[in-house]
Amino acid sequence: MANPNIPGVSESEQALLYAKLNEYNRGRASFKEAGVYLVVLPRPEKPHYSLWLYSPLPERQTILYIRDLTADVHTSLRMASSMLYYSRRCLILMEYNEKRMQSRGEDLIFFGKYRGHFLHEILEVDPNYLSWIAYKFVPQIPKQERFVKIARAYHSVHLDLMLRKTKEMRKSSCF
Repeated sequence: MANPNIPGVSESEQALLYAKLNEYNRGRASFKEAGVYLVVLPRPEKPHYSLWLYSPLPERQTILYIRDLTADVHTSLRMASSMLYYSRRCLILMEYNEKRMQSRGEDLIFFGKYRGHFLHEILEVDPNYLSWIAYKFVPQIPKQERFVKIARAYHSVHLDLMLRKTKEMRKSSCF
């Protein structure tokens, strides 16, 4: 996959940035088996970089929005790489693809206390509820089965974030 041109960054700086990103990704799992985290370049209507997940788990909506980052490429990559340092998934930069990255409403919660909210919002606010949806909710129609698969993909993001927190707590504890 070709490296996209980063706006406002010189070519030599881009080469250095992509070299560091390749070093970061060395030894991580293939995107076909584990998925990949995507740092999406800003576009005219969204001036910030954003973090997305490509997951092979759901059949249709395979690229899922996670959160917005900052307007600076260095800060955004630093945030994403530090949040996901212990993840098996690679981290790549790419441009926004309107066809693949548009929400079709399949990740919209249709019941309970968070009715009308997206799963990425629940990931930030109440990850335990997201875990319940992913593994305890019983789907009754095919659309709900896709919803559960998307919830499992978001739950895997939560596990990647928690893995970082547990590893950092072990390093700093005295016992």
